[in-house]
Amino acid sequence: MSQGLKRFLATLGAVVLLVYVGAQVIQATYSPLYTEMALPDTVEQTITAEGFAIRDEQLISGSRDGVLVYAVNDGTRVPKGGTVANVYQNEQEAQTQQEILALEQKIAILERVNSQSSEYITNLDQLNSQILNQYISMLNHTEAGRTDSLSEDAVSLIELLSQSRLATNQEEGFDDVIRSLEEEKASLQKKVQEASSITTPESGYFIAQPDGYENAIKYEEALELTPEQFNSLEKSETPASAVGKIMGSYSWYIACVLDAKDAVGMAEGNRATLQLTLSTVEELPATVAAVNQGKDGSQTAVIFRCEDMNQHLAGFRSQRLQIVVKEHSGLRISTSAVRFADGKKGVYVLTGGMARFKEIVPLYAGDGFMICDPNKGGLKAYDDIIMEGKDLYDKKVIR
Repeated sequence: MSQGLKRFLATLGAVVLLVYVGAQVIQATYSPLYTEMALPDTVEQTITAEGFAIRDEQLISGSRDGVLVYAVNDGTRVPKGGTVANVYQNEQEAQTQQEILALEQKIAILERVNSQSSEYITNLDQLNSQILNQYISMLNHTEAGRTDSLSEDAVSLIELLSQSRLATNQEEGFDDVIRSLEEEKASLQKKVQEASSITTPESGYFIAQPDGYENAIKYEEALELTPEQFNSLEKSETPASAVGKIMGSYSWYIACVLDAKDAVGMAEGNRATLQLTLSTVEELPATVAAVNQGKDGSQTAVIFRCEDMNQHLAGFRSQRLQIVVKEHSGLRISTSAVRFADGKKGVYVLTGGMARFKEIVPLYAGDGFMICDPNKGGLKAYDDIIMEGKDLYDKKVIR
């Protein structure tokens, strides 16, 4: 082996040894530093329960000799004697009547546009913005599964597009179109015999489908419901003549049975928020109307009064829900960052290249996180909390 090769191998060995020793020193002395910002956050503390809707419901009876077509949607408020459904002799007449209703809707839209045409000629930018917003609304409702809103969305979009055609001089007016639609409507009306109408015995919110629980608990006795009664609610057979029901009172109730410990703090008159699994109703405002303890004291029936109503609320009877007990607002931090120094609970914060210990006052502990009081202790919003590090102490210089 030549002297040059020997020197090269010796030099290479020395370099490898130096790198190895250096790596060991770095591994022994270097501690990677990860930080996480303390951010303002609000967390809801909830209780899961089974909710049962109690309404002032009265069945609506009518003949089913023919094809039944509902005239209003669930949750629609109708006057006493108002028509909620029509019965046609056959499917063809029922279909023809739906075509007539669609024509009437088109005519109404075009008549509104005609009467307002002069207002939109000078507001084209605003009109284009409204068209875009309505289109986005349709997409959002489709994505959220709110198919009940699509018909109303479509009507609004058609009206806006018709206004745009007038504003951009693509149309001078819709008189000829309206006249043609009226003639088509009159032709269809000759093919339909007068339908028999089903009306409501009193005013209220209409619900199409009876479910057999209308009389499981009397509306007047809802506030006296006990856990024992709740657990024994039974479904009854719906009469064949029932074609729907009317909810007479504006207020209705959702009853739940909770473990007695979970019901502590709930008192009559307290405001509450109920989180539902309905795609169109995420939160429902309510008021605690009654709190009734069971016989053995282990369970409590809580009855919430509600006053909101729509198609989806009208259709549900029983479902799992979340009762928002309390909201906690403060600074959110990871539980793994919490340390103890001199018997105090806190976190180390990176400030000006130095680790500083800041005491915390937890308000709420969740899964892997805490909400801390921003007004007590030393932690402030947007502090950089040190998540990992070896041998941390107050005023340690961080390189």
